Amino acid sequence: MTNPTPKPGWLAELEEKFVQAIAHTYVLHGNVRDYVEPGLFLNSSLARRFAARELIVFYNRSAGITFALPAMVERFRQVVQPPQPANPLLAAVQQQAGLPKEPAAALPLLEQALRLPGIQERPGAPVRGRVLVVMDYSETVAPDRDYGAMSPEDRTVIVTLQRWARDPEIATTGNLVVLVTANLGDLHPIVRSPQSRIEPIHLPLPRMEERLAFVEAKVVETGVHLETGLTARDIARQTAGLPLVLIEDIFARAGDGVVTAGYVKERKDDIHRTEYADLVEVLEPAFGLEAVGGYDEIKASLQEDVIRPLREGDALGAPMAIAFIGAPGTGKTVLAEAI
Repeated sequence: MTNPTPKPGWLAELEEKFVQAIAHTYVLHGNVRDYVEPGLFLNSSLARRFAARELIVFYNRSAGITFALPAMVERFRQVVQPPQPANPLLAAVQQQAGLPKEPAAALPLLEQALRLPGIQERPGAPVRGRVLVVMDYSETVAPDRDYGAMSPEDRTVIVTLQRWARDPEIATTGNLVVLVTANLGDLHPIVRSPQSRIEPIHLPLPRMEERLAFVEAKVVETGVHLETGLTARDIARQTAGLPLVLIEDIFARAGDGVVTAGYVKERKDDIHRTEYADLVEVLEPAFGLEAVGGYDEIKASLQEDVIRPLREGDALGAPMAIAFIGAPGTGKTVLAEAI
């Protein structure tokens, strides 16, 4: 049975590296709080794509240990054996209390599941893993903090994650660990170090065609109208740099069921001000490159190398910075504003 939607690039990268045995522990970072497939957030997408696994376990400090399917709860309890207190009464209380939430207690249980042997269909065939562990908000479990400021339990968690990633026994099971964080820099330096064997994979912001397909679907789904002359492609261009959930928010807030170019710009500016506070000032120039005389070769280069990738949502494809060098009065500031 084939999947009805194309495989996202980040997932293809993860699967390729996993098959090549580059690592069995990965950290997904970047646009991880967005729709990563039509109608699916990251955890749901992972559960769908790895549905053949016997156990799909999610963990974060707030919700504790949860599962993709209710039936997996009992299977997990069969696989893991929580340490039993010597006092029978305390053991009974522990049984009734459910699965622990604190990392120091939860990670040893997850490790037992990760050591569940994989399945080899025939001699020489690849081992098929039975367990997927997804640790969301992993920066709260392994924060970017000096060792001296960490509790002994927090230091134990850092060591545990390193040990999982480098453990040859876990590697042979075919089981998989996925850490999730929006900002890779929020993770402890040891966890994101190349020597940790934890492989980072970046989830990018949606590209132009992804935004266009999403906008077209939202127009049909919400029944909103676009102002005369405004097209779905125009909105997709205007929303470059926004995740799909915030584009969805624009449609949800549309007054009188009409979306205008001015409204899209206003919402995008509000989002930028909220997201970046005083770090970024949004400027709206009154003219574009067409108002700049001469410099045809430079303008053509800027269109291709800067404006096109940014409009298509490919921030990594544009240069990090450009320096205009020349005598005063030659148009450097005007050219920069026009871009």
